[in-house]
Amino acid sequence: MRVLIVGDSHTGALNRGHERLVDDDRLPEGIHFDIHPLGSGARMHTAFWTQEGDVAVLTDPIYRRRIPVLPPNPHPDAIGLSMPLWSGRVMRGLLQQGSTVAGLPVVQSNTGPLISAAMLRLLVAQDMAPALRLAEFLAGQGIPVFVIEPPAAFRAYRYVRHAGAEAVVALQSAIRQLQRDAIGAAGLAIVNQPAEMLDADGFTADVHAHEDPSDSHHGNAAFGALMLEACVPLLRQIASSAKDTHVASL
Repeated sequence: MRVLIVGDSHTGALNRGHERLVDDDRLPEGIHFDIHPLGSGARMHTAFWTQEGDVAVLTDPIYRRRIPVLPPNPHPDAIGLSMPLWSGRVMRGLLQQGSTVAGLPVVQSNTGPLISAAMLRLLVAQDMAPALRLAEFLAGQGIPVFVIEPPAAFRAYRYVRHAGAEAVVALQSAIRQLQRDAIGAAGLAIVNQPAEMLDADGFTADVHAHEDPSDSHHGNAAFGALMLEACVPLLRQIASSAKDTHVASL
């Protein structure tokens, strides 16, 4: 089974995790991962791709250098996307202006306007729209598409100090639930970050933090390896369904 994984900077941890699985001889039997980090997710809320026939052409010049069209030819057996569940852009925008979302814990630097739950839904929908449309388009080409969750915030996340730990965890949880709802409504599967990776307060445990201490945002190789292993049950299910469909068509 050939599995293509593409996405934002969090795909880097998956790539390093794959290298670790190779080194440790822990690759799942029968599954070949082909991982392509496109680059920073900073522009994935913009029109970074366009449809041309039955392919999505990546129009962002940086992303396009990594992989020009999706799906590639020949088609993979499944595509994993690390992009529709990224909550960082919406979180940063709200926390930078010191805004609290109605019904969530008040941020310590409560200097910005109060954001309604309806406004949060709109912000999230707008932010994830290009990535979600890409996922839906690829699924429409008959390829199983799934979404890989990036790590929840680490305790060292830079906005924890002035917003407060409780507010950060609650805001991220609310954003990701809205994202999960949209992804589920599109009929796409999600590989969630295993709960055991979180500490008692809902942050990703420090043991999974990036190898560079100055990076408080990304996971490390061990995190990437664990997330790839978390994909395996879904991929086995996809492979089994494809086999059953082939047999039924004979």
